[in-house]
Amino acid sequence: MWYLAHGVFRRVFAPSITAFQPDVVHGHDGLALPLTVRVAQASGAICVFDSHELEAHRNHPLIWAMRPRIQALERRFLPRVNAVLTVSRTIASHLEEHYAIKRPTVLYNAPPRTPAPLPQRWKGSPRMTVRYEAELNATAVLLVYTGNIATGRGIEQTLQNLAELEQNAQDQRDIHLEVVRQNWTAC
Repeated sequence: MWYLAHGVFRRVFAPSITAFQPDVVHGHDGLALPLTVRVAQASGAICVFDSHELEAHRNHPLIWAMRPRIQALERRFLPRVNAVLTVSRTIASHLEEHYAIKRPTVLYNAPPRTPAPLPQRWKGSPRMTVRYEAELNATAVLLVYTGNIATGRGIEQTLQNLAELEQNAQDQRDIHLEVVRQNWTAC
């Protein structure tokens, strides 16, 4: 299905996106890669692709014939983009080595270890924070998970590591894992 869907994307969306005459076309999934490249070529736009995961190694299981087809599409289209973004050095190395492309730019999908102060316009009331909604004090360690809850997302390992951390903790810090979904619903 994945392999065929890119053709449907191109036929349905390419004409209207190309007519828009974008300056930059940004694709954000392997499914959109062929469309992204073709629209950028047709419109003269800069082409950026966000490879936020390895498409051929995604969490959902692939039938045996899909991985080589996905890799063939990536081999064909990734060298045609102006810039590739990804979320880890490991994925950047994989893409660079397997597809002979310029090393992708890594944009971590996580906050910095030492947070910078928020601009005033971004500051909201304490009610808008996960910490406030979970009724945690400032010294509690807060881990926040956002995203799909599915196998292969690291949730099982996180829970196992939290249990081990609690058993082996030298200090008695309060450690919380909050799962955030739409509308700030914390679990």
